[in-house]
Amino acid sequence: MLHLSPATGQDSLQVPMELHKTVVPWKPFIKFDSVSVYPQVTVRDRKGHVWDSLSYETDAVKALIFWRDTAAPDTLIITWYRYPPGWYGWQRERKLPGRYVFSQTRRSGKQPQAGAFFDELKVRGIWEQGMEGGNNRQAYPVNKMDLRMSGLLTDRIRVDARIRDDNTPMGYEGITTTFKDLNRIYMKVSAPRWYVSGGDSLWEFRSSLLHFRRDNRGIGAGYDTGRMTTEVAAASVKGRSVRQEFVLKSSEYGPFLLRTRDGQRGIYILHGSDKVYLNGRLLQRGTDKDYTLDYMRARLRLNPGLTINEGDRLTVEFQYAALDFARWSSWVRASLKNEHQSWEIFSYNETDLKTRALIVPLDSSVIDTLSRIPEGDRIWVRTVRPAVYDPAKILYKKVQSGNTEYFVYATDSSETLYEVYFGYAGTGKGDYTVERYLAAGPVYKYVGTGQGDFRVGYPLRPPSAKRFTGLRWHAGDSLWNAGAEAVLMTMNPNRLYRANDNRRKALAWSWQAGYGKPYGRGWYGETGGRILPSYYRSPDPLHSVTALQEWGLSQIPGENSLFATVSAGYGFPKHRMLIRQSWLTGADSIKLGRIMLGYKTDSTLNRLQWEGERVYGKTGRNSRHEYGRLRMAWHHQGKTWQPYSLLRNEKKLRRVSGLPDSTAYNRRQWEGGVKYIRKSWKIHAWIRQNLTDSIRQAHWQPVSDERIAGWQTSYGGKNLQWQAQIRYLNDRYKPQKRRWDFLGSISGSDRRQIHRFTVRAGQISARLIRNEIVFRKVPAGQGQYRWVDYNNDGVAQNDEFEPAYYSDQADYIMVILPSTYTLPSVEQQAMLQWRFHPGRYFRRPPLPARWTIALKAEMHRAALQDAGNRLPVPFSVAQTADDRIHYRQQWHLNNHWYARYSLSLHQAKNLTYNGHTRRFDRRHRWELKWRDSTGYAFVPFFEHIYTSAASEDYPIKNFSILNRTAGADFLLEGKTLGWKTSFRFIRMQSDAGQYLKHWQAKGMLQGRHKNNRWSVSLQYSYCRFDGNPYSPAGYRMLEGLMPGGNLISEWRWRKALRPGMFLQLFYQIRRIPGSPTVQAAHIGLQAVF
Repeated sequence: MLHLSPATGQDSLQVPMELHKTVVPWKPFIKFDSVSVYPQVTVRDRKGHVWDSLSYETDAVKALIFWRDTAAPDTLIITWYRYPPGWYGWQRERKLPGRYVFSQTRRSGKQPQAGAFFDELKVRGIWEQGMEGGNNRQAYPVNKMDLRMSGLLTDRIRVDARIRDDNTPMGYEGITTTFKDLNRIYMKVSAPRWYVSGGDSLWEFRSSLLHFRRDNRGIGAGYDTGRMTTEVAAASVKGRSVRQEFVLKSSEYGPFLLRTRDGQRGIYILHGSDKVYLNGRLLQRGTDKDYTLDYMRARLRLNPGLTINEGDRLTVEFQYAALDFARWSSWVRASLKNEHQSWEIFSYNETDLKTRALIVPLDSSVIDTLSRIPEGDRIWVRTVRPAVYDPAKILYKKVQSGNTEYFVYATDSSETLYEVYFGYAGTGKGDYTVERYLAAGPVYKYVGTGQGDFRVGYPLRPPSAKRFTGLRWHAGDSLWNAGAEAVLMTMNPNRLYRANDNRRKALAWSWQAGYGKPYGRGWYGETGGRILPSYYRSPDPLHSVTALQEWGLSQIPGENSLFATVSAGYGFPKHRMLIRQSWLTGADSIKLGRIMLGYKTDSTLNRLQWEGERVYGKTGRNSRHEYGRLRMAWHHQGKTWQPYSLLRNEKKLRRVSGLPDSTAYNRRQWEGGVKYIRKSWKIHAWIRQNLTDSIRQAHWQPVSDERIAGWQTSYGGKNLQWQAQIRYLNDRYKPQKRRWDFLGSISGSDRRQIHRFTVRAGQISARLIRNEIVFRKVPAGQGQYRWVDYNNDGVAQNDEFEPAYYSDQADYIMVILPSTYTLPSVEQQAMLQWRFHPGRYFRRPPLPARWTIALKAEMHRAALQDAGNRLPVPFSVAQTADDRIHYRQQWHLNNHWYARYSLSLHQAKNLTYNGHTRRFDRRHRWELKWRDSTGYAFVPFFEHIYTSAASEDYPIKNFSILNRTAGADFLLEGKTLGWKTSFRFIRMQSDAGQYLKHWQAKGMLQGRHKNNRWSVSLQYSYCRFDGNPYSPAGYRMLEGLMPGGNLISEWRWRKALRPGMFLQLFYQIRRIPGSPTVQAAHIGLQAVF
């Protein structure tokens, strides 16, 4: 820590440095600088209003701001002054009982480099290495790591790094083996002109001819002088890239199952590699945004805030992990620019590694086989090897039935076991199917030759290589611009095949040119286009979904495509006109033309824009394509009132000779609204109408007429802030889509900060859910499916089913709903938070008692509307509810005593087709604490917890548990020694007569000397359980406990390296009293930053 140290002889003409920082407070204090500052510190809110100085306290020596039991604004702007650099020295700090004493050592001159390094470099995280084991089980390492570092090494060099892994593998010398053993690692060292990076990174490049997006692991470097830029990178691709498209129905939100290119399911999506487009618009991932994605199950679901119409196109780009896939990639880019032009050369290479076969090595015989594989054919390599029993692996035993040999999942260690890899062969082309999923992965079951989707082995494909080398040029000034790009693709589908005719080359071209100022007076025009040869294949889909939307197409044109565009216009100072003609040709007789007319005016108060286009031509030899759009907009920009109007029209028609119109729709949309803005008030009201017509039986007929009205307002004052939004939707031809949505929040406090409150509420109605498969319960022994009582973590649940081993001997049947069936639902959520400071009624409280009351309530509802009358079969889940209430009251009796009471309620309920499931938790806690000035403390407490679960579907899962816990803590904190003793007594009882009693006593002695701390603890616990540990109530009661006596001894040593960073060594051993063997032991080294 640095402090102010005025030294003799300093230049008095040096002026302090003024600094600003914008922060979001989430702690009771804020540290805004790493050195001491001037006492004059100013705090403002985000609107620039100066915050009351009586509500906070400033420590200029430590550069801290403390809040005096008041509500801090959501955003702060702090202004302070820092002393000249030569006025700083060192400050050392040590803690004594009852207060802080500072021991200062002053130095004149500039601050040392070592201090600057540690103050500017922020290191946080945790690292733990250890070993855990015991009797009747193998010892295994426990290695965890999550390290983050960022800051300045020097005045010009910056470092950003992060390493994270939940089970870091260790080598023989105690270090990580390779980079690939970590889940996520990244480091970047940069300066104003260069950077070097390594680890997990995302490569993304987009031009008119080349587009790729890869999640890689490798290294990279770059150098930038302003006129010249160079980038070099090399990495291994972590997953395969796939693009999948869905054509949506009206109000279809999913879930959408993502698959591989050959239709395989059950894949793992690489985190962060997803990009989702809806009609060409990039969506954002998040529960409060556009969509959510389950990476483990590869399922995507759209959020109900989006408006989904018939025929909307959803495009998903992602990467998934594949066992038999490994690829090396490199990227080189260099550019040179001056005042009027720029040159850029780039090269991207993708090459399969020789170690692509991860189970069977590529020896000379396999390479010889690969070199003779014709393109497009597959050769399967059998992947079976003997294995030793390991409970963490999925192993199989070999079964011989006549002339058929197959593998069966086995857990018996006395059997001859094998490790088997199953590859996806295609629907109806394999011998195995997925039986169920465990924590270690899927379990496969033999179903017969040609009756499954998987087979033993994996397809052996020859390694391939792709290389894209391109040159891009651009020139221009304020009046004209021109550009061109050429990319040469070299592809070798079989690197081991030496014939020259195996390699394919293709050269793609693009150009662009323009003249004039589109936003000035006079004529202007532009032209551009692309020529794509037949063999040209971009790493990712070449044409973006935005381009497809402009042409009204749902798929990419074929090979030998030509795009060309010519446009011209004339501009006035505040008016612009434009005419554009485009052509598209491709394989399969695709010949399209597009013409667009536009007009736009931009005055001081009014904006008017008109734009229309029409696409015409052929999409096949016997297919005719027509597509048109019209858009008109007007906006008045006043200081207070801002009305606007918007009109859109879109029409698409596809005619096939001899057949009725297969694809045809006509959409019209009108919107009008007004905005009112004055001081702290903002109001926005609008109305919108969407009409959709479609051809049915050779005639145009209306299919949808949506009318939407909305209102939104917000207010931001000093003590009160609130906002609200209401939306109503009604469809004349689809009454089930009628809905209204509400979302609002209000927060504030009174003038004296006695009351603080926050309220949020929202409702999303008529969220249409589409489900294809449900399971219905039938009398015992009459179904083909059974309920699975576990999930991937081995925990019981009630929403997974699997085929029974013998048909017509289970309790459930599978019912398939019509694929076009949709269900409306309502989702509601609300939250209330209130805090009360009664003691603030008096500036000088005449009573010593001070107390605080806090209340927080949350509610969430989701339900189907009239589900019982609309469904052909009972639906799986018709209603869900989740409610939480938390109440806390605290009394400060005097300087030594305080008391606290808290109450928590939680209820979760699901209404299913056979009844309902319900979960309820109620928790009371009373706590009393006494503490004196010498360090003694006494904290007794009592908890009363009631938990119940009820299920009409599965009565075996019904239970209720009553939990009572009493305990006390004794503490003594001295200067060099400390002591802590705690007692716990837990008594649980279930409605089925199961009892659990748990006693626990723990004593700990701790001490400190300079920067070293140590502690020795001894804990004894005894658990007595009377009941069935495998029942739902028994599983819940024994969670985290072990019946019998347990004795745990622990020793820890910790050394502080610097404030906020320490190194810790610990050893823990657990014994059962009366047993000579150790039940479990844990020793490790931990570094915390």
